[in-house]
Amino acid sequence: MSEALINYEPLYKSIIVLSSISIISLILCMFAFLCYKSLHLYSYKQVMYLFIATTLSTYSYLLYFNKTNELSTTVCQIQAFFLLWFEQSQFIWSALISYTTYKITTQSLGSDFVPPANVQKGYLYLGFIFPFANTAFAYLNGLLGESGHWCWISTLTIPGQILSWVAYSC
Repeated sequence: MSEALINYEPLYKSIIVLSSISIISLILCMFAFLCYKSLHLYSYKQVMYLFIATTLSTYSYLLYFNKTNELSTTVCQIQAFFLLWFEQSQFIWSALISYTTYKITTQSLGSDFVPPANVQKGYLYLGFIFPFANTAFAYLNGLLGESGHWCWISTLTIPGQILSWVAYSC
């Protein structure tokens, strides 16, 4: 391992510990949702989708890669793909939860409000499929790769720098 990587070993270890704690906490919250029928309101389902996106995003940080290994580029691409996909998904689910909360409070719909089935399906597409399509577009155009200490949007190209700036500003 190079000296530069040795200097960041404490960073990697802290990411492993903190990510593991986050994943365990998120899994416990998802388990509580599944066990308690009183939590099966639609607004809680949206929070459950956010938990899923957050768990998978956090897991993506644990995809450690050794830069001297031949498989590192493949693992790097996988990590970059998952990070970009699920970080976008987290952002969108947070916005959808905020919108649902706004609708419930301003229109006096009650906490047991359930949007029509087509709206729920649209939310699922917006929360998971739309970020997947964006990430697939970035992957197919070669915009994913090494970015600092892990893999995300590669800033080695002008389109990658622009995409990185847009992703950070959201």
